[in-house]
Amino acid sequence: KQLYVILTKLAGAVARGNIPLQVVVNRIMPHINKGSPIIFLSNLEDDPTIISALRDFRARNFDVTVLSPSSLEFEFDAKRIDRTGYEVLKTERDVMIGELRGLGVNIMDWEPDMLLSTALAGARGF
Repeated sequence: KQLYVILTKLAGAVARGNIPLQVVVNRIMPHINKGSPIIFLSNLEDDPTIISALRDFRARNFDVTVLSPSSLEFEFDAKRIDRTGYEVLKTERDVMIGELRGLGVNIMDWEPDMLLSTALAGARGF
């Protein structure tokens, strides 16, 4: 039931601002109960603090799951980036996903046509 309530609230959320994840993590970490699951939705772009912030969660044994929708295919199909730019950005994304997995983060490259429940199950290995 809690997951349903959380997902319902998230469905109406609008992204705003540009506070680095590390700042948010530093602020909220003392208030999160040990063992609480951390679910992070992000395209993994434009925030150089993502890896260090999630590393901090993992260092304190939080179970971290990342659902990451990628806009690269849309950008390429819409001709907003060329083939070379696409390949560079895709490689950078793949490296970051690999690094997060190396930290023990459960991560799913969330496809746009995939249901949220399917993405969560895939990230958790179910």
